[in-house]
Amino acid sequence: MRDICRTVLNRSLPQPGGTEQKYLDVGCGTGLWTTELSELGVSCGLDFSPDALTFCQKRGVKQLVRASATSLPFADGSYSIITALGLIEHLDDDKGFLRELYRVCRPEGHILLLTSAYKFLWSQHDEIVHHKRRYTCGQLKSILAASGFVPVCISYVNTILFIPILFIRLIQRFLPEKAETQGSPDLFVPPRLVNRILFSMLWLEAKLINIICPYPFGVGIVVLARKPL
Repeated sequence: MRDICRTVLNRSLPQPGGTEQKYLDVGCGTGLWTTELSELGVSCGLDFSPDALTFCQKRGVKQLVRASATSLPFADGSYSIITALGLIEHLDDDKGFLRELYRVCRPEGHILLLTSAYKFLWSQHDEIVHHKRRYTCGQLKSILAASGFVPVCISYVNTILFIPILFIRLIQRFLPEKAETQGSPDLFVPPRLVNRILFSMLWLEAKLINIICPYPFGVGIVVLARKPL
């Protein structure tokens, strides 16, 4: 998924790097994506979890801030590119979050979002990881426009695996729910060969998004949007 996000940045912003670029990774988690952004420009990771920031420090991320995603401690127009991967679906006030990103983003700057698609894919996993909602591309376009952003690229992603995942979700609807005490049943390490096949599918999708964009459906959605001058 990081390859897909990087491809969308490169596709829409031919030269996203440079010393003038300042990147903010909101909801940076363990910091792997934040370290990739540091290769493109000056990056800062922000998360509310002290544990997440500790992981980031171990990865060598130098600029870290602990704060709420809906109340960013930065001046207006501070960052040229703001990313938030797997975050907006967790927030109670998604519209307020986008307004805050708009405030902190520079004019002609961009935001990159990655989120979950389709309410009908809702599962026990969403409950356990505290998702508030899943989106369609149309819904995201609407709230982005209301916040002032202009979509540059919006596409469903994880398209190749959509049909098998949909099939699994439909089967799960007819099975009794089991109490999970050790996290989501969707989070596990598959056998190495299976893992390599799944990785290769998403790697291929990252390459094809240069040719086929937007994808017509998928398990997730990636969005690149611009703040007008």
